[in-house]
Amino acid sequence: MSEGTARAEETFETVSKNLNASNAVSSTETSITFANGITKTINEVDDTTLTITLSGSTPAGIDLVKTCTFTGDNLPICTYS
Repeated sequence: MSEGTARAEETFETVSKNLNASNAVSSTETSITFANGITKTINEVDDTTLTITLSGSTPAGIDLVKTCTFTGDNLPICTYS
């Protein structure tokens, strides 16, 4: 399998969860770049919406954006794109 190709089990969540803070090479208030070339960016769209974006050397074929919407005391509703 060539580099950059997603394995069947790789998803936004598995890639995101495997990003270890100890492997961070740089960071800003809203993003972290990891040694493997992946950057994770968090953006507060408004008071109720948060987006998390993976970019850089991500596996091909996975969703790169997770959008979560918060309403009151309810659990967030998250979608992937």
